[in-house]
This record gives sequence, C-alpha cells and structure tokens, in this order.
Amino acid sequence: LPISTIHLHPPPSVFVSSNTCSCDCPAMSASTGPRELRLDFAGCSYRWFDVDEMMKVHGSSLTDTLTEDIMQYFKVPLQYQVLCDVEGPLTSSTDLRRVLLGVAPRLWLFDARYMGASLRKQCEQRMEGLGRELGFTRSRLGLLLPSSTALGMQAPPSDLSPSGPEHDGTSPRKLLPW
Repeated sequence: LPISTIHLHPPPSVFVSSNTCSCDCPAMSASTGPRELRLDFAGCSYRWFDVDEMMKVHGSSLTDTLTEDIMQYFKVPLQYQVLCDVEGPLTSSTDLRRVLLGVAPRLWLFDARYMGASLRKQCEQRMEGLGRELGFTRSRLGLLLPSSTALGMQAPPSDLSPSGPEHDGTSPRKLLPW
C-alpha cells in the first residue's frame, strides 16, 4: 500500500496508568519510553501510537492521516472535529504538528455536534483571543496598514534578505524555515 493509505493501526487503547496525579497534567504520561500520543475523548483517555515511529512512516502527512483516523476510530467527521491541547483549540495542521512534536503529546477531541454550551463558549473565547493575537502580529508586520509612507513612516526595504558571499543577489535568501 502507498504510505498515504496506511492508517495508524492498531486502534487506540484505553490509557491506564500506575502513576497518580491529582492535577492530571500532561507530564504524568511522560516517560523514558516512546512518545505516545495521548488522546482524550468522551471521558476516556487513550494511548494511541508512538509519535516518532509514525512520523518516520508518514512524515508531513501525519496530521492529515491522524484526522482521517479520528473519523474512523471515534466516528467524528472531520467537519465536526474540535482538537484541543493544553492551550486551547488547535486552528491549523501546524498547531497539530507542534503538539505532536512536544515532549508529552496530548490532545482532547470533541465532537462539535455534542459540545456543551460552556465548553463551546470557552473554545470561542480562546479563538477570539487567538484572532486578536494574529491581528497584533499582522499589525507589527505592517500587513494591515494601507501605506506606511502615508502615515509618515519610512517604508521597509523591499528585500529584507541579507546579501553575502554565499548569496548571489539575484533571488531573495530564505531567512525563516517555512
């Protein structure tokens, strides 16, 4: 089978821990063994798969495969999946990848069709906060300003890429990893 059709087998197993932690923090599941994804859904906690092993197999498509497998194992269609981490709702595949790269990857899965009003409100408030943060970042980058020169500000240079002996000057050099 092509890698894109390989699913994350076996199905998740119910999480049982000999450790007890009154705060139920993510660090509780951290150990010297493999980094297993812990996923909480409908009152149960599951240890699903070794994240490092699955990253080797699936690479950058792991996030897509994970959301597809959530449909299969938990019967939550993609359009109703609300995935959260300790900070709140995940809004992009980049957020999901960041969680998977963490020391003790843990997700909370909710089905939007059955979310209680209180939980829905918490998610909405967190997403509004993320929207404000995004707006602040866009402002700092000058992406919301119609023209910085119209406001009396000096326009930023058109090419922020440094030139140097390893740069030929004909194309901008990539400064960030993305």
